[in-house]
Amino acid sequence: MDKTEEKTDWGIVYRYIAKNYRYALYMYDDDPKTIYLSNVRVEPDARQQGLGRSILFMAEREAKKRKADTICLKVLKEGWVRDWYARHGYSEFSEDEDPKFIWMKHEIK
Repeated sequence: MDKTEEKTDWGIVYRYIAKNYRYALYMYDDDPKTIYLSNVRVEPDARQQGLGRSILFMAEREAKKRKADTICLKVLKEGWVRDWYARHGYSEFSEDEDPKFIWMKHEIK
């Protein structure tokens, strides 16, 4: 897996790219206790093999390593993805400014 780290004027972006999946984690300087999971993609021919769960596990491990206590993400309100995150411990906590999306979070123990 390729991992890149980019320092920005607002925080840090960690990008993870493998053959069959990719995702990004964002940490904002003004909120070091929260990591944002974004740009999650599992290639169609690699789905139903547990890679999505693995991404959530890796994101949580990285959050713990950076002493964050919450992972947040934005997801479409309609469709299976919202339910999938809910089954994996994410709960809704805020509407998005775009009414098609909802914010979800997972508290890290």
